[in-house]
Amino acid sequence: MRKIEDEIQQSHFSSPEQKAHINIVYTAYYLSSRLEKKMKKYDINLAQFNILRIVKGQNGNPISIKDTQNRMIHKMANTSRIVHTLVEKELIHREISQTDKREVWITMTSKGEFILLQINEILDRFLLSQFSHITKEEIETLNTILDKIRY
Repeated sequence: MRKIEDEIQQSHFSSPEQKAHINIVYTAYYLSSRLEKKMKKYDINLAQFNILRIVKGQNGNPISIKDTQNRMIHKMANTSRIVHTLVEKELIHREISQTDKREVWITMTSKGEFILLQINEILDRFLLSQFSHITKEEIETLNTILDKIRY
């Protein structure tokens, strides 16, 4: 196990809170970059994956781009651009609302469902490997602490 001090070669932090913050940010980037490498063969990045999972969660019902944006993990992502890319890859279908031309609805294509299924299998194996040395109780504690930080 390597401590954050070793990872970033910094021996002193101004406070335990600063250390925790840096540790969270560093770990999030570490996990994200490792997962993105595994998804590379599908030509999907994390933001695209996030949108695919949101759309899949609609169980075949359309969702607006605005609602998709509100559910995104990366709130700063350009959702319209990502949706455009996913449409070009034929992973989702986009349709302009008949009642409000500014509103765009998206649904999953069968190709999108197939790719998402494959990536979800990779994600499951990845998470098992990353958290295999942590007990279920520790994972629950970690989740509780992270939830409290966002309070």
